Amino acid sequence: MQANSFIVNNCEFEQVGEKKQIIHSAPLESITLPTLPYVNDLYAVLELTELEKGQDIALFITITDGKGKIIAFTDENNTMAIGEKMKTFCKIQVVHSMKGNHQLTLYCNGEPLHIYDYSIICEDPYLIYSDEIELANLRSKIEI
Repeated sequence: MQANSFIVNNCEFEQVGEKKQIIHSAPLESITLPTLPYVNDLYAVLELTELEKGQDIALFITITDGKGKIIAFTDENNTMAIGEKMKTFCKIQVVHSMKGNHQLTLYCNGEPLHIYDYSIICEDPYLIYSDEIELANLRSKIEI
């Protein structure tokens, strides 16, 4: 089994004759946010190939920040392959709290199958938030 996964801005099913087709925007290498922390909805597109008809598939996703902390995940979705290829997507709500590199990991039957890297860019030029700064340390440096 081979896999590909990536994040897009928008994604939907479109009826084409008797079949539904997934229509999505181009994969994102980076996401620009107005500030941090920021809650946003992402669409993860999942493509599986080299499947065996009738094969049981249990998929789930995790999203981790640059420190390896899980910031979002999906429940396990169980399905069965009806052909050699499968393409689907899910909408996942993510709380991004730091700039830099992040990873979407696609798991199949409990094993990591594909990793997609993306980065977070923050537009806020006055942002001083950092999970490395402890509030107690920040308060001790401020004179009142």
